[in-house]
Amino acid sequence: MRAQVTTAKRGMTEPTGWHWHVCESQFVHALKGWVDLEFEDGATIRVKAGESIYIPGGLKHNEIATSDDFEILEVSVPAEMGTESCDPPAGFQKR
Repeated sequence: MRAQVTTAKRGMTEPTGWHWHVCESQFVHALKGWVDLEFEDGATIRVKAGESIYIPGGLKHNEIATSDDFEILEVSVPAEMGTESCDPPAGFQKR
């Protein structure tokens, strides 16, 4: 298991791009601000301070925006988590 805190003073200037993680699971908890995520099933979710989201390993997603001055706690199982880029799922356009 790995836990890390990620912080930023300025919001994202562009999406991360579609990707998936080589892991069993990922848990993200927003400590400050918010992050917007879109998923291969078409859902777009804003995770705000005090909220959490569980992302199963292998689920295609894209971080599309963050607030200024945000902070997240991310926990992954196992500790070594890979990231693989991928094309947008059917029905999505490249941003």
